[in-house]
Amino acid sequence: MRHNSRLSLDQKVLHLFQCAMGRIKLDTITDFARRGYDAKVVCGACGNATHWNAVELAMELQRRRKPLRVEAVEPLMKCKACGKRRAIIQPVEMF
Repeated sequence: MRHNSRLSLDQKVLHLFQCAMGRIKLDTITDFARRGYDAKVVCGACGNATHWNAVELAMELQRRRKPLRVEAVEPLMKCKACGKRRAIIQPVEMF
């Protein structure tokens, strides 16, 4: 990251936090659950978004014998609104 005086205070705090603490890797749905996050699933085609409890999503994937890695799950998820299979899975704070 370049040192720029135009950075907002939030960006500076985030940069300092990342330098001091490192980044948290969330490669699997179970990583989401372990770190206290849920999953926001957004359709890459129409933008429809749903919220999933990460523990329940992991259990459902295991029940269906599907992989738990986020990059492997994204192409498998089907949008209920448009029927396309281009999901984007993001961590969100638990409700």
